[in-house]
Amino acid sequence: MATTSLRAIKTALRKGLRTRLAQVTHQSIQRQSALVTTQLLALPQYEQATNVCVYINMDAEIITRAIIEDIFAKQKRCFIPRCTPTTMDMVLLRDMADYDTLPRNKWNIPEPLPTDVRDNVFDYGGPHLIIMPGLAFDTNKNRLGHGKGYYDKYIKRCLEYSEQQGNQPPYLVALALNEQIVSEPLPCNEFDEKPHQIISSERVLQ
Repeated sequence: MATTSLRAIKTALRKGLRTRLAQVTHQSIQRQSALVTTQLLALPQYEQATNVCVYINMDAEIITRAIIEDIFAKQKRCFIPRCTPTTMDMVLLRDMADYDTLPRNKWNIPEPLPTDVRDNVFDYGGPHLIIMPGLAFDTNKNRLGHGKGYYDKYIKRCLEYSEQQGNQPPYLVALALNEQIVSEPLPCNEFDEKPHQIISSERVLQ
């Protein structure tokens, strides 16, 4: 499929999905988030990971605060996204007090400022586990993001780093509301990275 037509299809899909997700109540998101968090924290890949990269959620996404709290309780290292217009890095979050004082970006997501000097996950040997969001997922584990390509490009960087260092590549887990899993195949190309596993409150795709 031509890049321009694929982009147009994805744009139309995103518009419909955002309308659909706007109908999901906060109570439903909280309930689903609690169930998804329980499943994630029980994963062997989570238990074994020291360097955990995790997104900070937008409104219509699985809430990650309890996951971040558990990362600190288990004395793991927590890394969160910091974005420029074209790239994303995962930088160290120090503790929950640090989390609670982060400024909010234009999407109303807590994010460290560009001028805030922080360690990068690659300073600690790279990520062991990446917990990622998405706008939608299909049953073949294809992922539709918000259109910036942040995670696709970042995962490629991580895979290249792991190969150069001779390390195990990071395990990729996506968290999804039930309303974000669609039955129709999502459009994708060779640049789209699939998670190893998608967890929703009703099912796990792996």
